[in-house]
Amino acid sequence: VNPLQAEAAYTAANLQVSLERHADALAALALLTDSTIPSDSAGSRLRSVAILLDLGRHADARDIFPQSEAVPSGLLRYANLIEGYLLLSEAKPSEAQALFSSLLADPQRQSVSRFNLAAIGMADAIANQGDKAAAMESLFTFIQARPETSKLAPMFSRIIAWLPDEILSADYPALARLSEWIPQNPPAASGFINVSADSAVAAWPSPAAAITDLGAFAISARGVGLHRVNSPLAKDEARLLLQRLRLLAPQHFLVPKSLLTLAGWELENGAGDEAFSILDILRRSAK
Repeated sequence: VNPLQAEAAYTAANLQVSLERHADALAALALLTDSTIPSDSAGSRLRSVAILLDLGRHADARDIFPQSEAVPSGLLRYANLIEGYLLLSEAKPSEAQALFSSLLADPQRQSVSRFNLAAIGMADAIANQGDKAAAMESLFTFIQARPETSKLAPMFSRIIAWLPDEILSADYPALARLSEWIPQNPPAASGFINVSADSAVAAWPSPAAAITDLGAFAISARGVGLHRVNSPLAKDEARLLLQRLRLLAPQHFLVPKSLLTLAGWELENGAGDEAFSILDILRRSAK
């Protein structure tokens, strides 16, 4: 057996997936499915299942999912991860949750990426059982424990999606959790003033607290959430938060989306001039 065969097949498959040539990727992996090396045979099937799930072909994915006895011990956790997502696609969230829970209980023997995928799958499983508040809380807990290594983009896209369309008050638990990750001192250089009354220093502008990636995501999500509160004060704070994101982190990839959101809110309020001014800022920043 050529020891480089598996590496070549995986490399080719990954390249084909990046080019969105999924049939070619599956064909490359199929070269390993009958390998006499268990890790190659099971591993290629699991990778193929992941591709099929991304394509929405869960029946085909189930057909080629390897039998448990064919999965070597070194691939068991990966197999559990993939099967968790397969179960989600089959509308079996409680069974998926059990698999994801077992993975989250054993972080030491998984890559950071797969551990994050287990946390996201866990949240999806909870949400698919109708408890979006608990699903958000599971992500909040995970992020709080490991803010530097969490996959924030897919996690926060879910948090925003799971916020209610109408939120009763600004002290809604998810909004309160988000506020904990937002820097408290606004950026003085951009026209804000430190208004803390603790000392005479309060009369002078103060340096802005350093903005982390987590802080940027929290500002964006809390702003979107506050805009869903039926209160003028909450909506004003929502606008200020998204404006603040541009001042604190002008190069962050969330800023263009936040500007588009702000422009949409202004249009909803009939403030066309303000909306077009914001879009002009976005246009100029894209040059």
